[in-house]
Amino acid sequence: MADADRITEAWMGGREAEVFQLVRAHVRTSYAPGELLGPVAAVARHLGLPHNAVRQAIRRLDTLGELAICRPRVRVVLGPGQVHPRDVPLVDTVRARIRAGSYSRGQALPTGLLGAEFALHPEHVHRACGHLLSEGLLRKDPAGPHGPAYYVV
Repeated sequence: MADADRITEAWMGGREAEVFQLVRAHVRTSYAPGELLGPVAAVARHLGLPHNAVRQAIRRLDTLGELAICRPRVRVVLGPGQVHPRDVPLVDTVRARIRAGSYSRGQALPTGLLGAEFALHPEHVHRACGHLLSEGLLRKDPAGPHGPAYYVV
């Protein structure tokens, strides 16, 4: 089980986690990257699930970066490795700062400050850092010299 799946399971627990997995499977099999997700009510009816539980699952998919809630009633399915639209400024800025030497090798990334600078929730900063991890610009170290953090490679 992936880290995000374990966190989701612990965060939601029981029935909510089951609903989440059903909604996630529906999104992955019924929509291509770039497609708009149908209305929450329509997805709930199609799956035979409670509207509020489906809305919560969709919000979790947004947090995980599997789809983007761009504005009310506009939800876009994201492809694997696609940067969430709200994360683009943070990802681009951190990438540029690393390349410019503003963040040096081995330095812990100031995720709290970045979250405040870009008005992102800590979970969304984590989501954005995942892209920089996959690019090899950061590494996640739970026992790093400055504690658990993302470190510049």
